[in-house]
Amino acid sequence: MLLCRSAINLGRIKYHCTVVTPLRRLCSMSDTTQPPQGYSLPAEVTKAASQWLSTLRPPVTTRGMKVMDESQFHVTVHTKALRVAAKECNAFVTNMRYALLNMPGSVAGFETIGHIAHFNLREDYLPFKEIIGRIVIDKNQHIKTVVNKLGNIDTTFRFFQMEVVAGEKNFITEVKESGCRFQFDYSCVYWNSKLSTEHWRLLETFTKKDVICDMMAGVGPTVIPLISGKFHLYNKCGRQFVRDLVAGYDRADSPVTPFTQVVMNLPASAIEFLDVFIGLFANNHTAPLPTIHCYCFSAESDPEKDVQARVEKVLKYQFTADDPVSIYDVRDVSPLKRMYCVTFSLPPGVAYNTSPTKRAQVEEADTQDGKTKKAKSDHDE
Repeated sequence: MLLCRSAINLGRIKYHCTVVTPLRRLCSMSDTTQPPQGYSLPAEVTKAASQWLSTLRPPVTTRGMKVMDESQFHVTVHTKALRVAAKECNAFVTNMRYALLNMPGSVAGFETIGHIAHFNLREDYLPFKEIIGRIVIDKNQHIKTVVNKLGNIDTTFRFFQMEVVAGEKNFITEVKESGCRFQFDYSCVYWNSKLSTEHWRLLETFTKKDVICDMMAGVGPTVIPLISGKFHLYNKCGRQFVRDLVAGYDRADSPVTPFTQVVMNLPASAIEFLDVFIGLFANNHTAPLPTIHCYCFSAESDPEKDVQARVEKVLKYQFTADDPVSIYDVRDVSPLKRMYCVTFSLPPGVAYNTSPTKRAQVEEADTQDGKTKKAKSDHDE
């Protein structure tokens, strides 16, 4: 790395660099050595870095700016440069990155959904949201709209209120995942690009012989990539959807093929809907019992124990060695909460259960807050 009397364009600012050699100690660590958590550079190196980086700050006249004025950025700044031997470049970049990440005041990243950039800005940055949005659009040619999330995802359909901080007010977007194109209104549905790996993991567990029942399909990232032939779409309450499918197994005029896999990708409340499987196959002992993939959240110290206990409570059934439960750690959603996928084969003790007491409990749960649960089951992950 060599910067020698060269001009570097960062935004609208042009930097003229002259070679100096501070920060030599940034190269002292091996590029294969990862600094420990909380790693900080020696004081003298940090001081030199601060002095060096201070020259890269925008002009004083731009500080506190809330409305973009590009003319204020048309300045020339003379700053210093650093000569690093080629063999030390990797170590330098690694250690400089850690130094920069440890500096306070950085804005977190954003998620990209087609042409939309989605931020969760902290309160400290809200006064500067317009400038942040303008910069993102300026530096990313494919971004046309920048939105900021307002509040938590607590609505029935799992989408959230948002505000446009820069660009076009256009929420109709298109994304590619698993070889498919999805087009949707981002302001009305839930989409999380961070779940693409999990969608693909689940897809790889299915075979060509499987028939998938997606109780909470939303936009459909789990099952649409599997579609290559005949398929059926329904817009029903999740519980009623499953009951109607099973009821149609024995009808000659029914297009329904017995499903072998069930996906319940609504982690905030999917476990609540497991009660529909109690006695679901009581009148049909010939149909295959499906494998269920139920998503949920947990913030407990022993999440696997917590998740299994909650599933057992709803099913009124305790799993044994003959019907094991698999719990997969999907991702973290906050520092204290993670998302999990619980996978198990529907036990005969649940599927064929005809206990009047348990059936009454299921029917009561089905009617309680019916409108809310109906809406929840129709939607997303």
